[in-house]
Amino acid sequence: MDIKSKVILIVDDESMNRFILNKILSANDVQTIEACNGKEALELLSVHDVDIILLDLNMPVLDGYMFLEKVSTDPRYLHLSILVVSATTRGIFYQKLQEKGINAPQLKGFIEKPINIDDLKRHVNQY
Repeated sequence: MDIKSKVILIVDDESMNRFILNKILSANDVQTIEACNGKEALELLSVHDVDIILLDLNMPVLDGYMFLEKVSTDPRYLHLSILVVSATTRGIFYQKLQEKGINAPQLKGFIEKPINIDDLKRHVNQY
């Protein structure tokens, strides 16, 4: 799939983080949709065809962990590719997933903040 044909849902409670991700992706003609928490993201998924989700972890209302738990058990979302984009370290993230018993087959990668543009593009191009 060509990157230009992808629809990416950016889920982050910080508007500046959404702005930066959107700016990077739109420079590559990628269509983006934005949500400020996991609950809003679930609502958007019910009305938009999304290919990739860039997911922050620490958000109000419904955090990234709860979002992963919800989509991992819903057959409507098994086609998604989810990339976590967080200031939380990779090791802590995977440890918390294990502690919470979350097994999300849609989880394809982890990108630490601050974002490395080349790393982001590489991950997005894989899915």
